Amino acid sequence: MRKARTIRRAVSKALDELSLKSHLNTTHTETARTRQAYANLDALIRSKAEIYKRSTFCVIPPGDSAITTRIFSAVASVCIPVFLVPTRFMPFPLSVDWAAISIYIDPLKLLKFEMAPDAKKASLNMRNPLAIMQQLMEKEPARVRAMQAKLSEARWHLLYHDGNASAHYTGPARTVPSAGAALARELVAAAATRQAQVGILLIMHFSFLIVLSTLMPAPPRHWARNPLSPGHSTSPIVAGT
Repeated sequence: MRKARTIRRAVSKALDELSLKSHLNTTHTETARTRQAYANLDALIRSKAEIYKRSTFCVIPPGDSAITTRIFSAVASVCIPVFLVPTRFMPFPLSVDWAAISIYIDPLKLLKFEMAPDAKKASLNMRNPLAIMQQLMEKEPARVRAMQAKLSEARWHLLYHDGNASAHYTGPARTVPSAGAALARELVAAAATRQAQVGILLIMHFSFLIVLSTLMPAPPRHWARNPLSPGHSTSPIVAGT
């Protein structure tokens, strides 16, 4: 949790610097001012929703865990997520191609950039890791639009609805995707994986028993006789008789 707070502070500083050195408008300071709206929760939610809706990129620093509400807010607003955690931790990977709709930035690079003195940044020509957002908007606008189009389709996999949202859905799927269907798909895949793992363990167990039985020495010949069978003598065996 302490590391997450450090990363969030580094994100704020990097955004401040990016805003000063470019024409990009960053809104993290605006979100800070919305603390005044906590007295009215509805106003706070609406204010944050508007910020997400008018943003092209949304930096998603880690929270108490890798998955935070920021992810769902950004995707629902078709705001391209800029993750500081690997996308393998994102929800519903079987339904959402996170690599195609998001950007990943190594948080260690961001921390090193913010901890470096200004003189060192200038001498080493250190680049702000968050400057990739400016680069994409200025040099690759077609890629940005393509990511937004894929994001508009992917967001349905993170929305819970009752199936009556077909009027608003324009994607290629025959049925409207939903978070419920995505969750069911993950559970089925997890069950199949678990079943396969149990099958492998059973095969290994029986293989071990077969190998063990071949390595064990044969029992003495007189063990083969049933002591309760007729005609079996219960007298002790005397050596040399």
